[in-house]
Amino acid sequence: MRVAGAFLAVYAVGVWTPAGQLLDQQAMRWVAAHTALDSGAALVLGALTATTVAVATAALVLVALAVHGARRALVVGLAPPVVLALARLLKLFLERPDLLPSDYANSFPSGHVAAVAAVAASVALALPDRFRGRALATLLAVPVAVTAVATVVLRWHRPSDTLGGALLAVLVGCVGCAATRATTAGEATEPVPAEVARA
Repeated sequence: MRVAGAFLAVYAVGVWTPAGQLLDQQAMRWVAAHTALDSGAALVLGALTATTVAVATAALVLVALAVHGARRALVVGLAPPVVLALARLLKLFLERPDLLPSDYANSFPSGHVAAVAAVAASVALALPDRFRGRALATLLAVPVAVTAVATVVLRWHRPSDTLGGALLAVLVGCVGCAATRATTAGEATEPVPAEVARA
């Protein structure tokens, strides 16, 4: 899958190469030094709590249940917690070699960006399929980008961390969407019982 490949590529280049680490660190420091948005960034990230994510997810589950049914609602409800759990596990188990002097520990992928991106993916899955398109994708990318910039401004994450968090959420969303489509297709091709056919 292309999204999985992109996630691995970002990790490989941004974390495992000297040039990638250098570019990543310099970009973070430049943004933090030249962007006077510390208070705004803190406000954005302060509003991003487990409670807000849970409330947003619950609301989207109800929307998906009304629009698509129970299976899609289940995927919508599972996406954010699965993404957050994966982000935490990956941050623990993915190594970051000390290729350059740095005071920053491993922070790939960003859990904050992953959370917002997961909710954005759930919005796309919960809404009617006819609403999907570039306009919706652009609209949903805005809060993800704002969160990513906020984490970089406060030096919580490097740019590669934010990209990795977003890609992780997209990957989980794609898997969930594919699973619901496969289930629906399987139901549509089930043979009609003989008793029903004779009726």
